[in-house]
Amino acid sequence: LPDLDRLETSAERVGAVNVIRLERDGSKTGFNSDYYGFRQSLTDWLTRETARGTADLRALVLGTGGASKAVTVALTDLAIPYRLVSRSKTD
Repeated sequence: LPDLDRLETSAERVGAVNVIRLERDGSKTGFNSDYYGFRQSLTDWLTRETARGTADLRALVLGTGGASKAVTVALTDLAIPYRLVSRSKTD
């Protein structure tokens, strides 16, 4: 992160970068593709399920590792309440 010139908003919120775009001016922008991938797949699923009348969505996130951070930010952005489950009490 310290070597980047900019962070895309979701990468900043997730606190992790896994894609770096080299800009024409030589600067580097960090992105988090886990956030985008999860959010898009969930949005596609929600579009189909909402048409069927699904309501009161909630999520259970298994694990508190790196990818779970991207998942919880995406769930927050989609206003879906969630609960985290971890093997460790300290996570």
